[in-house]
Amino acid sequence: KTGVTTPLEDPVLTLYNSENEVVATNDNWESDQKQLITDLWQGAPPMEDGSKSSGMVRTLLNGAYTAVISGKDGTMGVALVEIYEID
Repeated sequence: KTGVTTPLEDPVLTLYNSENEVVATNDNWESDQKQLITDLWQGAPPMEDGSKSSGMVRTLLNGAYTAVISGKDGTMGVALVEIYEID
């Protein structure tokens, strides 16, 4: 939330492939990938425990993808998106 005056309070992350098919979606990062994300960040994930931030880890085939952030239940605000390549 640093420097953001109107943060999107409950973001939903949806990942699409080049065929406009949904590859994955996540509402709250802790809902299904908390342990994996925590392990990848060596115990210090970039999202706070209990936050409504979205996050996912996916192995993707080569190609183009689109990440879309929307507000749950139509809420509005500003979202910060970060994408990392993990080897």
